[in-house]
Amino acid sequence: MKRSLESLDAFRARINRAVQLEEEDTATDAGPDNWLIGIPRNAGSLHSDYWRGAATELANRDAIAVYPVTGWWKEKPYLRHYERDARYCLIVSINATASDIDIHTPIAVQVGIPVEIVL
Repeated sequence: MKRSLESLDAFRARINRAVQLEEEDTATDAGPDNWLIGIPRNAGSLHSDYWRGAATELANRDAIAVYPVTGWWKEKPYLRHYERDARYCLIVSINATASDIDIHTPIAVQVGIPVEIVL
């Protein structure tokens, strides 16, 4: 996730470095960024990571990266899976302790979630 004072170019460069280190099997520290990284990172198709912080801090983070990790397909090139399209899904859930604040509407408007009108 992009840090609040980080430029988009710096964010992309940081993610590209992280991907390269991951492909080289070089351990990298997520740093003091409020992330709880799911372990193991190199097994399975579903990865769950958690970020904890204040809503004001989250509001200043305006980009997130989703990228593929190497997997069994890399170890079996004869299957030619590297030529296939890959579909990704990003699921974000927000848990807020204050129940009297509408967090859905401002997020839905900014993300562009269509509003369903039922008559």
